[in-house]
Amino acid sequence: MMRNIEKLANTEFDLLVVGGGINGAVLSWQASLAGLSVALIEQGDFAQATSANSQKIIHGGLRYLQHLDIHRTKQSLRERKHLMWLAPHLIHPLPCTMPLYGHGIKGKEALWLALRLFDLIGRDHNGIPYPSKFIPAGRILSADETNRLIPNLTQKGLNGAAQWYDAMCFNTERLVLSFVKSAQKMGAVVANYVKALKVTHNKDSLNIVTSHDTLSEQSLDIRAKKVINITGPWINDLLNYPKFRDTRPKVAFASGINIITNQLLPPSTAVGLRNPQDNKSRLYFVVPWRGKSIIGTEWFIYHDHPDHFKVNEWQCSQLIAGFNSAYPSAKLTLNDVLHVHGGLVPCTQKNGYWTKEIPILKHFRIIDHSNDRIKRMVSVVGVKYTTGGNVAEKVLRYMFPSISITPPLSRPQLSGGEIENFSTFKAKILHKWKSKIREDELVRLVLNYGTETEEIIKIAIDENISSPEERGDTLDILKGETLFAVREEMAQKLSDVIMRRTDRGTAGHVAESDLTKISLLMAKELDWTEARRISEIEEVHNGYPPFIK
Repeated sequence: MMRNIEKLANTEFDLLVVGGGINGAVLSWQASLAGLSVALIEQGDFAQATSANSQKIIHGGLRYLQHLDIHRTKQSLRERKHLMWLAPHLIHPLPCTMPLYGHGIKGKEALWLALRLFDLIGRDHNGIPYPSKFIPAGRILSADETNRLIPNLTQKGLNGAAQWYDAMCFNTERLVLSFVKSAQKMGAVVANYVKALKVTHNKDSLNIVTSHDTLSEQSLDIRAKKVINITGPWINDLLNYPKFRDTRPKVAFASGINIITNQLLPPSTAVGLRNPQDNKSRLYFVVPWRGKSIIGTEWFIYHDHPDHFKVNEWQCSQLIAGFNSAYPSAKLTLNDVLHVHGGLVPCTQKNGYWTKEIPILKHFRIIDHSNDRIKRMVSVVGVKYTTGGNVAEKVLRYMFPSISITPPLSRPQLSGGEIENFSTFKAKILHKWKSKIREDELVRLVLNYGTETEEIIKIAIDENISSPEERGDTLDILKGETLFAVREEMAQKLSDVIMRRTDRGTAGHVAESDLTKISLLMAKELDWTEARRISEIEEVHNGYPPFIK
């Protein structure tokens, strides 16, 4: 996967997608599958912003039943199944358990009914026919079972727990990248670090998107019959020039944060916790992830430009205080925080004012700009990671009414996910390479790269020609991952490799020795000066909140 700026500038496309988060990536892939000529540009790196900053859960939509939103539940269950099929190395079933106190709408009886309805709605959508992807039915646990599973719960009023299954994504950044790589394999022209500046028309009724390649500092015009602005919290930027100015209210956003700590609860289940003594307590989820815990989510009003978004110490303190009230035995402090995942999501304002409870947008929106003097262009406001496939289908049908879209389970699996039975595939890789590479390292590679695992290993062997037959400790997997990211996955910056191509830096600070090693490899491959290499390391350091040690 290589950047081809010349082809971007010299091709007339059916569709230009502006924004390389999960929604833009899925949309580009589906459009390419449908036979359209597609360009995809992203002003930073793919999955750099909100799409990377989640709790990694692929929701089936149980929470929507609280509002009897059966349609959204069906949609979420369908999309969860599709993602497990498309990327079986990245998406895996995840048990979720929520302790129950008292009775009524949040008690055992109501949750029993909700689980039965959830299973009924999802009878055709729960998993694919392989044991590793099987989704069991939900159930109610007794108080004794709950205490054995989750230690140190508040006992007053505890009468059991609800347990159901969702799925989790081992690496959300690589899932987005898999869609981008798959789109390019189908013919799409894709490029990171290309920022769209404005949209105009030419005499042939083409949309001309004036853009800037931030790596070469060159300008280019991209020509497309139709344009989709799907840039997440940057959606207002492309609309903020005279033709668009003040024609409609800007989309509002709120910031959400999740903290990462050392493993807090047993890794066998995600756990939902709220303060049983406070009816207004927020529900906090603790998700087991790569030997750590992701705890969240806390929401805050956001007024500034998305370029200035940073997680601050006060926000983390608010989340920690709320979580400690829900699970007092945790006794978390800021010193326990290894990293913070934060992002901006769309929300609503009532009559232009914020309400006390931040109203996160529930449904995606298509904003047609025909009335804004820019025809054949829409902006899309996405709201949920899981349902990117459904959003893509609806947006493409809106833009291209006669388009023929391939049914979900007839689509080819994603790059790296060409696997029929994940358990069998993983066992074969472990058996083949266990004499050269540690088992835990092999499992990590398979979970990140799927069928591309052996490409990483081959590069590591080729680069280690002095001792290719020695045992795995001498096989430089980090070098293999880095060179694969640069040569095959469009990694342009050190942070691309640390935060989005590998899993090295997404759970906390990277060892300085690894930063040095990776940056030296990239400097050689990309012809960096020493000053550039040092600045790349500094940029990675600055990507972590300053209050984290």
